[in-house]
Amino acid sequence: MFSLFFSCIKNFLASLAKIFCGENKPNQDVLAQGNLIHANPLGSLNIGDSHIDWLGDMGSPVDLGATINGDASYTSINTGYRKENYVVLTENSNPQLGSIAWQKDYEYANKNILVKATTYSGEGSGADGITFFFGSTSNIHSRNDANNALAVYVDEWDDDTIKVYINGVLQEEFYTNQTLDNSTFRSWTLVLNSSDQTISIYMNNAFQLKVDISSWTPTGNYIGVSAVTVGLNNYHLISQYQVMSANPWLAMND
Repeated sequence: MFSLFFSCIKNFLASLAKIFCGENKPNQDVLAQGNLIHANPLGSLNIGDSHIDWLGDMGSPVDLGATINGDASYTSINTGYRKENYVVLTENSNPQLGSIAWQKDYEYANKNILVKATTYSGEGSGADGITFFFGSTSNIHSRNDANNALAVYVDEWDDDTIKVYINGVLQEEFYTNQTLDNSTFRSWTLVLNSSDQTISIYMNNAFQLKVDISSWTPTGNYIGVSAVTVGLNNYHLISQYQVMSANPWLAMND
């Protein structure tokens, strides 16, 4: 019994030695479903350009190469118990249009790309919405703008729907059966799969819809998030925006 115990301890220590001495490194490349991927999902592997990794607490996204456009502004509050850092895309007034955007030459046609974001909507009269845009020719993309972008529009005014546009043309809409501007933060995961040419959309880790985007031919290189108010309004905030290879996610979820 004691020999078995000491044998287990010996094997455990040998495994630790391999890790700390350079063998079996936790961050080495690994194989998943036949594809070589990085253990670090924020690596720039297979997206054709560097990743984006912005959290509000890191400071302004401008420090990471973004532009803050239109009516948007970065806000940092650090007083006593209250610590909040985010980009205000619009205030609860109208009309307003604001965005954060990066210029990235992502190979959308050939690479799998994942976007993670956290947004907030509320404290207004009920409109209009937030847009996640890809491959736009403009650093501010609102809803159904026709600038060759793929756009996912979170519509607070029109029956709390999620709409997907390609170059300003509606492809599909999904009724969430939720109130999308109820003054809470929501997490988003958007997965662009080049294999079947689709985008899958998750809200608070719950699947919402999957849309065919095979007709999309991006001509711009702006990627980011915008928000708009017109006749009615809400505060629209964003506190997280990350872009990475979707390969690790697809290996685990597809």
